[in-house]
Amino acid sequence: MTIWLVLASTAVSAEIDEIELSDLVDSDSRVVKLAGGFRFTEGPASDGEGGVYFVDTPPKALHHWSHNGKLQRYWRGDEFAIGGLSARDGQLVGCSGRAHGVFDLSEKGRAKLLVDQFEGRPLCGNNDIWLAPDGSVYFTDQYPRKGDSTQDGGYVYRLSPDRTNLQRVTEDLWRPNGIVGSADGKSLFVAVPRQKSVFRYDIDSDGMLSNRKTAADHPSDGLTLDERGNLYVTWKTVRIYSPTGRFIGDIEVPEAPSNVTFGGPDGKTLFITARTGLYSIHMRVRGG
Repeated sequence: MTIWLVLASTAVSAEIDEIELSDLVDSDSRVVKLAGGFRFTEGPASDGEGGVYFVDTPPKALHHWSHNGKLQRYWRGDEFAIGGLSARDGQLVGCSGRAHGVFDLSEKGRAKLLVDQFEGRPLCGNNDIWLAPDGSVYFTDQYPRKGDSTQDGGYVYRLSPDRTNLQRVTEDLWRPNGIVGSADGKSLFVAVPRQKSVFRYDIDSDGMLSNRKTAADHPSDGLTLDERGNLYVTWKTVRIYSPTGRFIGDIEVPEAPSNVTFGGPDGKTLFITARTGLYSIHMRVRGG
């Protein structure tokens, strides 16, 4: 299986940004199909041991692919319809548009509801999620469906580390989708496909967001970051942007990708969920 690496032509001064695609992925690296035959794959989240969790959304199933290549269905239920996943320090969380909620999935076979309402009204359609270093959970809630008496629009929310306080942290986005934060917990990135942009916010000391800037002038579904702060967006390809917002290049995948995450034994495997398959490619950088 061949991967085509498309280099960006945008010129940026060396003082500002020197990184190229060859710094991130070897020219002889190949996208590998790990598993197939699914309906629509989403997620994914590293298990911290070289493997990855991911969701097959229409069958509402959570799967696990281990570092030794073993695939198993973790379990199934409404909690896995649509949902993105995030994992940290043995905790796995996910969100579901069908179940209108955010769940703790850390214990196999048990989905513990964390939140499904804001100010007494049901959430709309939870889409993607990020578990922050301090234990708080940020997630996107897209938009109310016709006839729903839910929220009045799509927002990003923050659930406090003690799981007692749910805050709405954006008022300026239209149908937010993918979400990811930086390893130091200081920045949050949110994809808004209808606005054809990914936005970056500062995470303030109280967990609220400020100082919105455009991180990538391109639509995206899911997002991830590498250790150098480069942003990976998913649309027709996996497209990479530098911390300054410069387009670095594309990783072509046989199917249109929905989401990405870093993992693997050395942290340098980029896992890609793409329609009916789970794919990976070995990188020269680790996740950030």
